[in-house]
Amino acid sequence: MGKSELLTEINVTGNYAQTASVDIRVTDTEGKPVPGALVEFKIYNYSEFYTAAKKTAGKDGMTSIEAGCGDALIWATDGQKYGFRLVTFGKENSVDIVLGHSAGESFRTEIFVVPPKENEKLPPVTEEQRAENTRRMAQEDSIRNAYVSTFLTAEEGKAFAVKNGLDPARTSVFLANSKGNHAVIEAFLTEAKKQRHGGQGSRPAGTYPSQRPERYTQISSRRPSLQQ
Repeated sequence: MGKSELLTEINVTGNYAQTASVDIRVTDTEGKPVPGALVEFKIYNYSEFYTAAKKTAGKDGMTSIEAGCGDALIWATDGQKYGFRLVTFGKENSVDIVLGHSAGESFRTEIFVVPPKENEKLPPVTEEQRAENTRRMAQEDSIRNAYVSTFLTAEEGKAFAVKNGLDPARTSVFLANSKGNHAVIEAFLTEAKKQRHGGQGSRPAGTYPSQRPERYTQISSRRPSLQQ
């Protein structure tokens, strides 16, 4: 539950799903606690990790959160260094997050996200509650559809490729499959074009890793924050 002067936010996940708590300890590379570190809890949705909650580590570098059982990404930073790891709520009771990466650092990692098992035993609801839920679902769909409409189309991907001297066929598929991350990838490809030496080849080296749309994620390490 989060409180402010004018607002109280209550997490009622337990009303419709099984929940579990995880204790998080944020440390530096020497294993010392990092007090005051920002800890974000991110849920994978539409090819990117969305921040669902934020916490601040205590003097001992500790914080915790209760969430629905399943996988989530825990991201932590002290403003200069950052670290992250996938956590399975319901299986792991405590985890350490090591702030071992720096802004601008280049690295690659694979993350496999497993959705939680669906709860078949739902609580009973009244007709009024069902009608209100239908209204809210329609509102959520309109918000989601508005966001999806910002994703790059194949034709827009081809136009970007032609403008930057890239392979139109491969680039358009890659950008379309990246969904909400297309802006980050476009920025990377544009910068790679500027840094290309001698104009050799039709694309920057290493631009197109093997793409698996069902679990493709782009993480930028230009700053200690996950691109959204």
